[in-house]
Amino acid sequence: MYTEEELIGAENLAGAIVHQACIDFKRLLLSGRTYQRHDGKVETQETYLKFFKSEWFKLLTDMDGEYIVQNIANTKINKGVSNDI
Repeated sequence: MYTEEELIGAENLAGAIVHQACIDFKRLLLSGRTYQRHDGKVETQETYLKFFKSEWFKLLTDMDGEYIVQNIANTKINKGVSNDI
């Protein structure tokens, strides 16, 4: 079995993955149809829409991916890119 510390670490990592995806998705929406990552890979809106609807996302969190997508799309104009999602 896992220790409580290991479980907390796994939860924190899962939360960080989802949080970073939210930040990146907002940045993509503000920059246009694609976003070039620091490693040179190009991502599209479809990349993130698939992620927020995926089984992987559901494994990471119990949040509603569709709600997150709508929320980011609705707030992107008002807030711009920031770490506040």
